Amino acid sequence: FGTVCSVTIAMIFMMIVYTINRRSFARSIENDNTMRRESERTIYRALVLTILPIVASVLVYNMTTVVDQGIFNAVLKSQGFSEKQYSVIWGIYVGKFRVLMNVVLSLASSLGPAIVPSMTASMSRKDYKDASSKVALAIRFTMIFSIPCAFGLAALGGPIVEMLFHPDSGIPLTAGIMQAGALMIILYALSTLTTAILQGMGKFREPLIHCCIAMAAHIIMAYVLLRSFKLYIYAVIYANIFFALLICILNARTISKALRYRQEVYKTFFVPTAASAIMAFAVYGVYHLLHLFMGVSLPVLISIVFGAAIYAVGIVAFKGITASELLEVPKGRYILRIFRKLGLMR
Repeated sequence: FGTVCSVTIAMIFMMIVYTINRRSFARSIENDNTMRRESERTIYRALVLTILPIVASVLVYNMTTVVDQGIFNAVLKSQGFSEKQYSVIWGIYVGKFRVLMNVVLSLASSLGPAIVPSMTASMSRKDYKDASSKVALAIRFTMIFSIPCAFGLAALGGPIVEMLFHPDSGIPLTAGIMQAGALMIILYALSTLTTAILQGMGKFREPLIHCCIAMAAHIIMAYVLLRSFKLYIYAVIYANIFFALLICILNARTISKALRYRQEVYKTFFVPTAASAIMAFAVYGVYHLLHLFMGVSLPVLISIVFGAAIYAVGIVAFKGITASELLEVPKGRYILRIFRKLGLMR
């Protein structure tokens, strides 16, 4: 229902935009000097061949959860678990961890659509240097955002779930899933972005092929970890980590070949990880200290605000970002203004 509502509102918005600009579109058509007119069949064929691989890639991404549930239920049933037992475990994974993970991914993946138009323009001009710089910046900011979120959920997974969902039990298992799935959040954010980058470069089939290869390897790994190693829900998490990692590697190889591009490591990965690790220890300590005197919700909120401040100081102190780079991202000027008021950046 949420998806139907969102795309309906988006369609209505586009209709309003078209109606407002209809006269200017008509003038552009009148002033168009193009002699050759493409048939509707050619245009629709181009649209379909562009859209289908993108839709199929998204479909494979979303199929992982359905496939995982089928394998998980079948294997645990054969190992003597009752339907209630494996349903409760799966409910914690999907209904709590995946929900919180998708919040992070929805925000992190917004950089993909933001970069695609400008990068496509650079590719059409054959300005590969400019396209490479846009790719580097998008990947860096995705990591700057997703890595601290993953560390934060690992450090405060149990309390956050308790604050949001008020479960009667299962807090230790939920906290364990949050900690084990931290790397999954980072890799899913990176794989989603690199897929959008390849599509922006006009490479629509490659991401689909990469997803299918990763899906096949993912299914085998999930089954082996569940059947032979009996890792239960952690088998699903590790298989998903491998799935996202494989897509990241395959996408990175294709981007590197197309642009002769190599990602910078220190600012992109090392600095956010170091700042996030410091932040995670800090928020863990602050929460447990405040929890001695207060409940759950207020210590969690205070810890999150405190952690955000610690991370901001860390990312600037380690020279992970400059003022000019900050201006390249959406709302970067607003963020820079805040950093300057706090004395974190000149």
